[in-house]
Amino acid sequence: MSFRFFELPERFISATLDGMVFGREDSDALLKLERFDGWFGTPGVRADKTDRLWGHGSFTERGLRDSRLIIAEGNARFSSEQAAVDAYYRLTSMIADGTFAQMSVVDSLFGLQTADVRLANELSIEWLTSSIFKYQVQLFAADPRKYGQALTASTGVSIDGGGLDYPLYSPGGALSYGPAGTPGTLQLTNVGTADTPVVHTLTGDMPYGFTITELGTQRRLVYAGAVIPGQVIRLDSADGSVMLDGDNDRGSELVRRDWVRLGKGQTGTWLFEAPGSTGALLSTEVVPAWW
Repeated sequence: MSFRFFELPERFISATLDGMVFGREDSDALLKLERFDGWFGTPGVRADKTDRLWGHGSFTERGLRDSRLIIAEGNARFSSEQAAVDAYYRLTSMIADGTFAQMSVVDSLFGLQTADVRLANELSIEWLTSSIFKYQVQLFAADPRKYGQALTASTGVSIDGGGLDYPLYSPGGALSYGPAGTPGTLQLTNVGTADTPVVHTLTGDMPYGFTITELGTQRRLVYAGAVIPGQVIRLDSADGSVMLDGDNDRGSELVRRDWVRLGKGQTGTWLFEAPGSTGALLSTEVVPAWW
């Protein structure tokens, strides 16, 4: 699918990658964007199949979404030859190390969405004049999903409430039920159309570890190790990692690992339990995803 943005004057789209900004002719972008194939369409589908020898059709497996190829193309016009040369060098060095970088796309219709991309092919540059060139950049997104802005929620550890205080109506003639409890639950919804991972971050004193239970499915994450104040534990369902303070693998301490990913429009509710702790905190993040 190809978009010519001068045909959509009411709509603004720009993409930012490694410090380079691609946008419409009337924007402040350095590079004017006239084609943005692969971003608005859906990724392809891959599935192995075997022909039926004595019948119609095929035997096949479940189809899965393929990676995404994105092509950004347009003309770049500059006020001077030196400005054009500077832009050329910046463009040709963009994510030149071959690693993935986050591309942010701002669309007046769909809002902000991101994807991790790397270069998929050589960069094409065609000089039209000494201050104007035409470019084409091909980008590869291994994860075909487009992600929105993160949604977060937090809760303290689950604590039971108090019972009736005895003697009743004492002191002062009041009937006291003791201190209120803490449910220790939080809830988040994936408002997108594609499944997305869940990230849990835990802090505080948890001498006997902790358990996180997704109440809808009863899937549980059980961490058996002690967590002391000042430490940060991060559990990521995207890759199944369990990290202490960002760089220490603690996967061996996760004795039960029923990872949860939220499907399109799905809401997750998590219960946080940590025996022996009253000051622990669970923060959960869900980034809505779209095809």
